[in-house]
Amino acid sequence: MASGAKKTEVIDGFTIKYHANGVTRWPKGKIEDGSPVGYLEW
Repeated sequence: MASGAKKTEVIDGFTIKYHANGVTRWPKGKIEDGSPVGYLEW
């Protein structure tokens, strides 16, 4: 992973982003065209 890049996974249409440590989950939600749809779970 490049410096500053954070781990991101897409599971069942939900995008899950992780803290820079790669373990702690940050927001989870649906993203379309780079923008969140509805709300993101924190």
